Amino acid sequence: MRSLFLLFVVLLPCCLPPRTASAQTTAIATAQQTGTELQQAMAGAWTGVLEYRDYSEPDTSTKRVKLPTWLSVGSSDNKLTFHYIYDDGPNKVVDETITLSFDVAGSTLQITNDKGRVETYKVDGYNGLRNGRGDITLLGPTIDNNRPAECRIVIGVRRNLLTWVEEVRPTSLIPFAFRHSYTFTRSQTPQVITH
Repeated sequence: MRSLFLLFVVLLPCCLPPRTASAQTTAIATAQQTGTELQQAMAGAWTGVLEYRDYSEPDTSTKRVKLPTWLSVGSSDNKLTFHYIYDDGPNKVVDETITLSFDVAGSTLQITNDKGRVETYKVDGYNGLRNGRGDITLLGPTIDNNRPAECRIVIGVRRNLLTWVEEVRPTSLIPFAFRHSYTFTRSQTPQVITH
């Protein structure tokens, strides 16, 4: 009888469904869905303003510059391509492209600029997104005004509003300071529903 009981104890785990594998599968599917929803929520054409700290001023200056900005966001394979066009004066138009690569399961995001520089950020807030909308906070190393710095980026995604606020600091011993921000609305006018 005792050997029968021991055989039961040994075989029982083999008969039960693999909970760990199932939980991992669910977590991966949830992460993929969150990434897909975030990409869908951000994709499209946006119009707005870039506001940035004037680096021609001393470090203590609070002077800011505003530029009209157009943004086109394309989506593919857990990546978003941000193509910016800035109106920087009467005869100067500047364009820039960055790629955002999401790893929701790993709580990271990589930003690659058009010169090939890659920055990897830890992300807080993926799990708080609903249908790809909400706020995420990125934290990681960057280069600010040709110097190494720590960077904090807060991205807000709403149905027709996209915001990006970037702050930097040279070391963790001092507070973050404003670097630049974007405020965009969708280029297409939302449909008006009458009741």
